[in-house]
Amino acid sequence: MKKIFYLIILSILTLTILGCEQNNVLEDEDEIKLKPALKLKKEIRIPIGLYKYYGKNSPRKLIKTYKEKWQYHQDISSFEVYYTKEDEISGIKQQDLFTEYKNNYQNIDNYKIGYQIIFSTKDENFKETILRPRDTERIFPYLEIYLYDDYHHLNGWYSHTTEDDYDDNTILTSIKLTAGKKIDLITSNITVKAFLYLDSEINANYEYHGFNYYSLTVLKN
Repeated sequence: MKKIFYLIILSILTLTILGCEQNNVLEDEDEIKLKPALKLKKEIRIPIGLYKYYGKNSPRKLIKTYKEKWQYHQDISSFEVYYTKEDEISGIKQQDLFTEYKNNYQNIDNYKIGYQIIFSTKDENFKETILRPRDTERIFPYLEIYLYDDYHHLNGWYSHTTEDDYDDNTILTSIKLTAGKKIDLITSNITVKAFLYLDSEINANYEYHGFNYYSLTVLKN
């Protein structure tokens, strides 16, 4: 009789312990499922556009497509970045206009401006992420890319930003495309994508995976 009693008590204890372990497993699984959701950051939408400057007496225009001759060592075009997507914006001094739109957003200094250039040749597809001047080297024989920090050059003439010039304070506010030696080998249109990014939005493959961007297409005339 005592043996039966002890067996019943032992069975109850075993079931209780197993129940607790099962609950702990479920709690751990639930926690794992919730963790990705907890890590999600609130998306901050900041409009960004690529504009063509036509002179101080004319408004800048948001460019979606642009057509020009592709002739070696000749400039194709320059495009300026602003934190807006209005069809037309002022033709005033670039630094002043950039500051005007920049001041519309808090914590905007946490973001940097980057670019992506996409085109094809007969033998290869290029999709280059450009965050600093050295990132232009691979495609330079085909398409010479020059980057400018117009925001920090307030007076007089200045040149494009070099790798030696680049630091954490640099803002690449405009990009110029010039035909390279192998420009005739490009068989597609050229896509120019400008984007705002945090370091966390550049993945291990050096690709941008954020949502604040604007793209235009450069056509061969």
